[in-house]
Amino acid sequence: MRRAGNTRDLLSNLGSVVKERRQELGFSQEELAERSGLHRTYITDIERGVRNITLKSATKVADALELSLTSIFAKVERDHEFGSQEGLESLGILLVDNDPHQLEFMTNALKENGVVNPIFRAKTGGEALEFMLGSSQADKPRPGVILIDLRLPDMNGFDVIRKLRSDARTKSIPVAVLSSSRSGEEDREGKALGVKAFITKPVYFSEFSVVMSQLGFRWLLTKHT
Repeated sequence: MRRAGNTRDLLSNLGSVVKERRQELGFSQEELAERSGLHRTYITDIERGVRNITLKSATKVADALELSLTSIFAKVERDHEFGSQEGLESLGILLVDNDPHQLEFMTNALKENGVVNPIFRAKTGGEALEFMLGSSQADKPRPGVILIDLRLPDMNGFDVIRKLRSDARTKSIPVAVLSSSRSGEEDREGKALGVKAFITKPVYFSEFSVVMSQLGFRWLLTKHT
């Protein structure tokens, strides 16, 4: 299997992984569709690599194939054997929001829907920058994706993103912006900073699931320690 590069490669490799595992278990596409609660056409499109699968659907497929999300995407990216997680560490998710209820809600929603990646939380832009760029984090793996509120108590979320983009260690990490409302100016600024997606607050798992393909799959992957 070729190594995953862009989103199209990842979708194609994901389809191959799903098909291989389905056949290993002796399932037909119809049986996998029934087990996952998805339409047969949806399963066919996944296996053909032409479906931008949502996180919610990926969770259903993983459960039906008796695998974790991380084991599927580890296979997609690194061609590890199924279930072999030795020497691997999950990439984390950084949530930046000064509303403790929103942080708790997002954390629980991710965990309850099968996301096993470590979840880190920051209440201010300063905390987020310290976590990502501070000397105490020098030898630690950085999160694979960041969800950040625009309206933080100490600085604008875009200012945080701008600082992260200016540092070689964090410039390529996918970022999604959380906002209760958005303007054309914010859209333009977000695009200029390489923001992958805007998610309307309050954040529901279903909406985050839909933008997963925009964030890319690598934050779900595992890496060697």
